[in-house]
Amino acid sequence: MRARAPASSANLGPGFDVLALALARYVEVEVTPAPALVVRTEGEGASLPQDAEHLAARVAIAVAGHDRLAVTVRSEIPVARGLGSSAALAAAAAAAAGS
Repeated sequence: MRARAPASSANLGPGFDVLALALARYVEVEVTPAPALVVRTEGEGASLPQDAEHLAARVAIAVAGHDRLAVTVRSEIPVARGLGSSAALAAAAAAAAGS
């Protein structure tokens, strides 16, 4: 299954974390059955370790209840830049693994 989520900015002037804005940058996560855990990444964050410690893998394993998954992440959202990359990744991974 495949799911995607947008980047976001939640620091909009006097609204602080009350007002937010979705941006036109996305992360897409695909989760499919596999004999053993495989993590692949493309785009932003591709230099992060591609193993069971990857956030998408941890979320997918928690939702699926096992680690016999192939997790592919394609991201346009810069990591550690305040655009909600972790939240978007976790939401997309949970949706893809739960379907």
